[in-house]
Amino acid sequence: MMLIIFVTRPELILQIRYEEQLAEAKARGRDLPREPITLISPETRHKLHELFRERQLPPHFWSRCKAIFEYARQHGVEVLDHLPVPVAPLPEDQQRLIDSAITSRPKQTYMHYICALQDALLDGQALPVEPSVQLSSKERNQMRKVLGDLRAVMYFKRRVAATAP
Repeated sequence: MMLIIFVTRPELILQIRYEEQLAEAKARGRDLPREPITLISPETRHKLHELFRERQLPPHFWSRCKAIFEYARQHGVEVLDHLPVPVAPLPEDQQRLIDSAITSRPKQTYMHYICALQDALLDGQALPVEPSVQLSSKERNQMRKVLGDLRAVMYFKRRVAATAP
């Protein structure tokens, strides 16, 4: 069950990578890496750090999480249906929110930005510039929260592709 939580949350994968880099930097006496900017709560960051520091989960668990996440990212979240505990589909309220956002040019633009930002962070690339769109911070945070789920990211990308001319 814990595996499913990690493989559907891009920000948790970023945090896992950070924790691995942090442990390696400490072990080798190198400069510590910068922690990624995410919407993960301080409590969750702390718990994840403890999982690494106290080795509460074996190292191969983290490798498996990252590999499954990347595979789902490349081939679609449908591949997660074949895990021992299948991943539930994206909740309908989130699907409706994404469908509604796609009809608004500013929201769709911002959602593309969030996806590009996640991709850049995950791929170690330069970060895209945040677009100047007429959205409240509440709307921006709502979209960041919704797209914090790989299932939502894939749903958004499929829906945009389906409506493209």
